[in-house]
Amino acid sequence: MGAQSRTRYAYYYPDKHPSLFVSFLGAGHQGTAILVRSTVNHKLYVRKRTRPSIHHAAAKVSNETTNTIAHPHIPRLISQTPYRQRSLFLPEPLIWRLMHHILTTMLYLHTKNIAHGDLIIDNIFVHWPVGTTDWPAEPTSPPDFLIGDFGCSYTLPPDHAAKRQHRVTDTHQAIHKDLASVSECVDIAMAGPWHDVDETAQAIRAKARYSGALLRASETLAQLPGLLQRFKVSRTEDGEMFDRVVKPLKLEIECALKEAERMGPKPDYTRVRPRSRELNRGAFSYETSEDLLACSFRPPGPWCIAEVDLDGRLKEVDLGRRFCEEEAMVTLGGIEMEGGQVWEEWPEACG
Repeated sequence: MGAQSRTRYAYYYPDKHPSLFVSFLGAGHQGTAILVRSTVNHKLYVRKRTRPSIHHAAAKVSNETTNTIAHPHIPRLISQTPYRQRSLFLPEPLIWRLMHHILTTMLYLHTKNIAHGDLIIDNIFVHWPVGTTDWPAEPTSPPDFLIGDFGCSYTLPPDHAAKRQHRVTDTHQAIHKDLASVSECVDIAMAGPWHDVDETAQAIRAKARYSGALLRASETLAQLPGLLQRFKVSRTEDGEMFDRVVKPLKLEIECALKEAERMGPKPDYTRVRPRSRELNRGAFSYETSEDLLACSFRPPGPWCIAEVDLDGRLKEVDLGRRFCEEEAMVTLGGIEMEGGQVWEEWPEACG
């Protein structure tokens, strides 16, 4: 049996910030996001391909929005666990934590005159404590819930402009939409795959596992958009409208969260935490360049073929051959994935 070759072949992006393709993250109506590893500092980044029609508009707005806000629950990129597809039910302390983190973050956004505009369950990410070799994360260490994907976000118009323009993006309707979206995300977390059929036995059994206090809080959250519309609350200062509607419930949730975390045995979150082997962080590679080109999946381009070692480190690259040249890419930014959240901006167009 021959010795194993120490050379493999991977997809290489020859940009100003060169990187190797790692894995596909997801696709939305504005583009495709992939995970890449920099060949310069070996950190993980997200790379987003956008359609030419939105390259100079939506991508620019998304960059400007994320560059003007700084909040511990607004990430640039984190790994995502599809709880809905697994039909997992979150422990009650996590539901309280989810509501508190989302409402706090949305309140912060609106005080900055920013509406998210696309808050769905897939845009809420779970950031688990990483720990270290000396101090590993405890099974009882809860995660943080973060809001991402600001591709549809926009700045709220001034009060007088909102009254004059009567657009779908005016202040009143923007807050109504964001509040309704928060309520739907919490409902999905509680009822799982039966969240949109409340009268079924499955949905009733799913919610029956939670306390009356939590059910009342979720019902109150669901009623807030209607109350907003009924009483025609108007904003007179930055963030005042959203603050007046949300703050009383937010304070109630904060007290309930402290009580849930203080009382009884601490939950074991390992049941709902993704296993480390599920997170692919190495460069996607094959033993030969022919196998790499013959595989059924190809990432968005343009890219070259590179030789890498078994650890995914770049050895050599053929810059003379570029594949998928017609596919324009734009890198929106990235976040260091190991042991922290150090944001590094990549605003330049690539390719």
